[in-house]
Formats: sequence, structure tokens, C-alpha cells
Amino acid sequence: MNKRKKIIVIVNTYFQLITAIRLKETLWFSCIVNIIISDQSNGSEKIAQNIEKTGIFENVYWIQNKELCKKYDNLYTAFLKAKMILFGIKNNNYREKYDEMVFYNTDIFVHGLYASLIKNNTNLTCSRLDEGILSYTDSIFLGNSRLKYINKLREIFYHDSLRMKTNNFYCFYPGVYEGNLNKIEIPQIDNPKHMGNILKKIFSVKSEMLNIKEKYIFFTSVYDFEGGLPIGETKLVFDIADMVGRDNLIVKMHPRDNRKVFQDRGIHVFENSEIPWEAMQFNNDFSSKLFLTVTSGSVLGANLIIKKSVKSYFLFKLCDLSENESAQNTVHNLRKLQVKSKKFVDNIEIINDIKRLEEICI
Repeated sequence: MNKRKKIIVIVNTYFQLITAIRLKETLWFSCIVNIIISDQSNGSEKIAQNIEKTGIFENVYWIQNKELCKKYDNLYTAFLKAKMILFGIKNNNYREKYDEMVFYNTDIFVHGLYASLIKNNTNLTCSRLDEGILSYTDSIFLGNSRLKYINKLREIFYHDSLRMKTNNFYCFYPGVYEGNLNKIEIPQIDNPKHMGNILKKIFSVKSEMLNIKEKYIFFTSVYDFEGGLPIGETKLVFDIADMVGRDNLIVKMHPRDNRKVFQDRGIHVFENSEIPWEAMQFNNDFSSKLFLTVTSGSVLGANLIIKKSVKSYFLFKLCDLSENESAQNTVHNLRKLQVKSKKFVDNIEIINDIKRLEEICI
């Protein structure tokens, strides 16, 4: 009798969770899979409880590591991080023998977990998983970590490290990935309603939350308040509202955006921002809607992992990104995706000027 492969997967975001669920239902169908849900997403403790009720994973662990994983360091936290990378995490849940550890973020918790698990199985396989198609890079992720000096110390002492042991990348679009890891293709979601029903249970989505009457859905980014000088996205939303009428436009705010700028101007804002957009799209027919955004990855999230996409428009050429380096980097990745992905070309248009936007909206 063959021994079942045992996997532990760590997720910090809800897109990572969706990827893990898809993997469990396809490539990991016959495996024992335990999942760790961190507190790095809002409301994750309740979400972890709901995931446990679905029975998708064998064990569900909720952890609090948000504070630990923050970037700032003092002498004490630096010591704690060094200790975790060298000696691991003291927790009985991590004393089991796993065949594979799967993650996206390389924060201190993941490094510490690796240090614990490698003690139990020196043949442990380490793999990354998809966090959205704009995240298909691993050079900064694995090679230039803020923890690299402690990792070098680990490599001297133990002749191993998370960087050295990470070999695979589970992704929906291996043709887009240009990194050095072994690409493992995740099957696209061919039955969105099935995944939608799972997400409804996990995120306690009620039917009335799913109804969106507006034709135009604008997804905001963070670049009017992060990454450099504002790019003019807020003004662009106001211009579109004037173009199509406020009754025809709804704004899906970025989770980190707590501003009330749109409500104050009478523009409808999607009220249930704690629900991942994928849960909305998998449970709705948006074929009569138009998705608009400057750079938001939310437009790509569900659109590029299901077979039937919604026509979407990127408007970054109508903004000024010259003083916002983060926005420029995102556009650079979008440009690469435009070249690499046929599905991007077929379903997504980059708007070059305001006249073309007016043609679409009017």
C-alpha cells in the first residue's frame, strides 16, 4: 500500500487560499493536506473556522504572525528572527513529518517553519504557489530577502536553507513564469459555480451581497496613497462617473484604502470589501458588465484562472505614473503579461486615450 504524500501549505491572503483549495481538489486530491491560515488578512480567524467546517483540508491551523512578520526590527526582534531561522519554531503542530511545504511569502514565520520541518525530514520538498499572475517572479522573493544574512549563516551551519530547498512553483500560467523554479501547472477552474459555493460557505456570503446592478465596476489601486506621488486615479474615477452617470458606476475599493472620497461625491462603493472579489465573480454572471481599473490585480485574479472571462480595461495610460515607482513596476509586469498571455490579449484592453474610454463608456 502506497503511503499518502503529506503536505503543509501556508497562506496569508485569500487568493493564496483559493489557489490552495484548487490544488487540493486537483493535483493534491489523494494527498493529506494541512493548512495554516495567518492573521495577515482581516477576519482570518473566522475564515479558518469556516474552512475547517468544509472538511477540504485534513487540519486547519490559525496563527497570529502579523506583528512578527512586520519589516521593522529592533535588537530583540532581530535576535528572535535569527533564532527562528537557525532553530525553528517550538510548536507541536510542526513536529509532524511532512513531505512538502508550500507557501508564497518568505516571511520570518515561513523561514522558521522550514527550520522546524527540515529536522523531521531532510528530504523535505519546498514549493511556492500562485498569488496572482502579477507575482510571477522569484529573484527578489528568494534571493534578496531581508533575512538573507541570517540565512547565509544557516547555510554555513546546516548546509541548507529555504532558498536552497525551494524547487517548484505551482501556477495557473506556467508559460508566463520566467523564473528558475520547476513549473507545475494548476488546472484552470472549469466550474466556477462549484468554487463559488465553497467560497460562499467560507466567507459567509449571503445571496443579497452578490447583487450588483451597475454596469461599470471600477477597481481601485493603492497608488493615490502609496508607492510615491498620487497618480490621479481618484480624479479619473470622478471623470468616469460624470461620463457614465453615478447610477451606472460602482467602485470596488482596495482593502487598504480607508478613504471616503467616493462616498463623499455620491459614488456607490461596494460595501462588502471583506469578501474576496473571486467569491463574487465565481457566483455571478458578469458578462453584461465592464471592469475598469488603472492597475488592480483583482481584475486579473478570477479572470485569468477561469475559462470564461469578463471584458476588462486597464487605464494606466490615462494617469501620471512618473513619480510613483511602485505603479511603474506594476505596469511593467502588466506589459510582460500582455506579451506572454494570449488570454490577456483576448480579454483585456489597455486604453490609450480618453477618446477610446469615451467610446467604451458611451
